[in-house]
Amino acid sequence: MKQELNINVFREKQQESNISPDLIIPTEFIERIDVPKNLRGLYFISNTISIVKSEIRDLAAFLKISDAAFSELSKSITELKEEYPSLTNRHKQNGWCNDQPIYALLFEYSANSKIIKNVPTNRLLVSFLSHYWTNKNKKQSETCLTSSRLKEASGALRLLLQNPEEFDATEIVRSRSSQGKGKALFNMLDSNENFQLKTRNYIRQLAHFYLLDWKPRESTTRKYSKRLSFGKRHFDVSFPIPNDASLRIHKRDSSELKTIEDTGILPDDLSQDVNVIEVRNPEKLTRPKTRAQLVEQVLDEHKKMYQVFDISNRLQRAHNGHLLDKSLLQPYELIELVKYLNPFKVLEKPEKRQVAVWCCWVMLVTGRSLSEQLTMMFNSATKEGVFYRDNLFGWQFIIMPVTTDAKPMHVALSLPHFMLPLLKQLQTLSEADERLLLPKKLTEKSIEKEIHNLLKLFAKKTQISLSIDKIKHFCLHRIIAVGQQDPVILLYAFGGYSYQTRVTRFYSQIPISNIVAELNKFWHDVKTTINQIDPDWLLPEGLGTFQEVTPLSTAQPLLIGSKVIPSLAELNKLTGRLASPFSTANKAMVQQSIDALINYHNHYVTYTTMMLLAATGYRAVRNPLPLLSLFLPHYHCMVISDKDDEDFTNTRIVAVGSILAQQLNDYQNHIEKLCNLIIILKPELGEHIHTAIDKLRIALLNSFGENQVLLRSVKNNIRLPGPLFELKMKKNELQFIAISPKTLKAKLKSFKFPINFGRHVLRSYLLKKQLPSELINFQLGHWSTGEAVLGDYSSFELSEAINLLTPIIDEMLQEQGWQAVPTLLV
Repeated sequence: MKQELNINVFREKQQESNISPDLIIPTEFIERIDVPKNLRGLYFISNTISIVKSEIRDLAAFLKISDAAFSELSKSITELKEEYPSLTNRHKQNGWCNDQPIYALLFEYSANSKIIKNVPTNRLLVSFLSHYWTNKNKKQSETCLTSSRLKEASGALRLLLQNPEEFDATEIVRSRSSQGKGKALFNMLDSNENFQLKTRNYIRQLAHFYLLDWKPRESTTRKYSKRLSFGKRHFDVSFPIPNDASLRIHKRDSSELKTIEDTGILPDDLSQDVNVIEVRNPEKLTRPKTRAQLVEQVLDEHKKMYQVFDISNRLQRAHNGHLLDKSLLQPYELIELVKYLNPFKVLEKPEKRQVAVWCCWVMLVTGRSLSEQLTMMFNSATKEGVFYRDNLFGWQFIIMPVTTDAKPMHVALSLPHFMLPLLKQLQTLSEADERLLLPKKLTEKSIEKEIHNLLKLFAKKTQISLSIDKIKHFCLHRIIAVGQQDPVILLYAFGGYSYQTRVTRFYSQIPISNIVAELNKFWHDVKTTINQIDPDWLLPEGLGTFQEVTPLSTAQPLLIGSKVIPSLAELNKLTGRLASPFSTANKAMVQQSIDALINYHNHYVTYTTMMLLAATGYRAVRNPLPLLSLFLPHYHCMVISDKDDEDFTNTRIVAVGSILAQQLNDYQNHIEKLCNLIIILKPELGEHIHTAIDKLRIALLNSFGENQVLLRSVKNNIRLPGPLFELKMKKNELQFIAISPKTLKAKLKSFKFPINFGRHVLRSYLLKKQLPSELINFQLGHWSTGEAVLGDYSSFELSEAINLLTPIIDEMLQEQGWQAVPTLLV
């Protein structure tokens, strides 16, 4: 059995390779960079050291490892990375950034494709490490340097290097001293006010690290200044009941005064207690903000539960937008807004007003925020913005990769023609600002204030109140409300990030031509809707006629999105390879030879499992389809629980095409005959097959709780196989093991794509067929609160969705070469 990788195992492997004891990975090096016990990602640490090695004068003194030992370390990692894949795992382990910040920094420098490796960044990394190790063990009283501040500084550098669009290390590394670097960082903050808030915080933390000018933390007592008056807190007040017989209001006359003097007793002292009642506001009236809430109301469990349900209801409404939603620009509002933002009307206006109108149009069309617009450039080959080439103006956007090992892609579209006069005016204003698209002297706050003033004037003129968010999210909210297109279209066209596409972008791949067509379709649909109110209304010139344009830096990518989608030729090759053993199999040999039977069954179950993953969007889980009763052939659907909790929150129903349905029926016949052939050799296997086939009858006899326990015990359980299992002869004993991603990957060694490629292919194919996003999310199981198809609030029609999906899924399977294969055991 292979040992788990650790420091000792790695050293043993080095000794087996006849490496000199002096050159085996030294303990000082391990302690220097905080290498984890499992050596995860050590391959990328070696790469980082190789990249920055030219900036290090003495490797042995700097990293506590000699040049020869480092060379042997690199060779050992290369030799062992196939046997121990954790060495090349490019995903950070939980806790690294907090417990091993230096290791996380070195790992990220090589593993993250966003970080640009050049001379300035190499020098900055080396200087940071040198300063870190020099001051790490100094007394806190000397430098005010604590472990938490060291972690903050290393995290700040790691995140700044991942943002090369804003952070440039060239000016910083020109100074050799740490004091100079710290001052250069503060100068960078003062000279550029357009940094995002998080970027400014990272730069400030790094500057304090180089200057070591933190002040010691002091405990201070909060001091309150005297005030002439305090805000009144109103509480519920008690009043006496009127007309109470026991209520005595005394009017003291001269005769009573003598009695008081003689006895010393007031008449009120002898009266009965006054009955009082508590006066409260009516329940329907809201409590004033100045009135304190009663303690019993704060601790009321029923009120707490109501608040929880209220939050859930608001989320459900937010995730189910409609065309009359208040957050969506209505047709009459869009008509007036387009008139008001006419670029030709502001050419003679002040500079701020021109910039505000430009930013409003960019937000309306692309959904990009003000902070992102301030970083856009003009004629920049590497950054987002506008460019001019071959008498054509274009928009260039950066689409961030869905995985860390991929590189960002540049997508370019034609700039709408109606924005050209305003663009030419802006470029006249910003010629001296180093090709920034917007004037450098304007900050995000100043532009936002100008837009607010602009919208106030708009509201005063048209009686329509709009906000920046309502303009920025118009395209996204309308796509969600209409439901005929997928929001990932906007992400792949204009970049940025949205909550609605945080998951779907990982599984989608769309040709750039389809993206352009979908954008034009969107704006033509907007025009059609508005023409129902104003038949003469026209789109601004250029909206609805987007075209592909070649970016300045690289060629336009043909496909945007997921990189784990095989081509159609590769898929045909895969299906042909999986089906090839069936054409040469001999029925008589399979039924007479135990070795031939095992070999045939293993091929048959692999073929069936891969078709199941490809046709349903099943995730790559262990023991898929744990029960045959989850397949409902009468309704052409299947119940899937592939990414779930104990309460089956994400259990879903998926459509099953006729090809997969026939294959599952053939597989059921296959394992029935298999049971009859090998029940003598393996009685418990025969019992297992009978139980797996008869699960439906058992489920009908069991109670609801018993069925829950049954499904929890078999779901994703590799030790308790379901109907999909492999046979193996070990020491003359027949064994059966559950299907898992690892066993499938071992069967497809030459196939370079992950086992869950079927989810990526299926979603991209359904997008290509222009199915509504609701149907696609139904099949893939992508939903948020309020969108669950099986929720008690849902009006989703399952039978109609299945009828729409099954023919398209069958068409996809036929194109890929899948077909139902009957078993030779019948």
